[in-house]
Amino acid sequence: MLTYSPSLLLLGDDVDNPAVLRESAVIALADSQDWEREAWAGMALDVLTGRTPSVLADFVARLGAAVSRTFGVTA
Repeated sequence: MLTYSPSLLLLGDDVDNPAVLRESAVIALADSQDWEREAWAGMALDVLTGRTPSVLADFVARLGAAVSRTFGVTA
């Protein structure tokens, strides 16, 4: 959701800022529907597992770690 939501533009330094991640999550949740979040989760999982090669792989992995740190959940 934080990677693919069209209403967000997270840059590299934003990933390390918990306040920005929290605000971005609120925006993405408010501006998306369940089916979109499900599709984005599948897309991110495909990138993380290497099923879909992507230039976003490093960013998605870094964002996943940041979400785990910020929210205390596994991304």
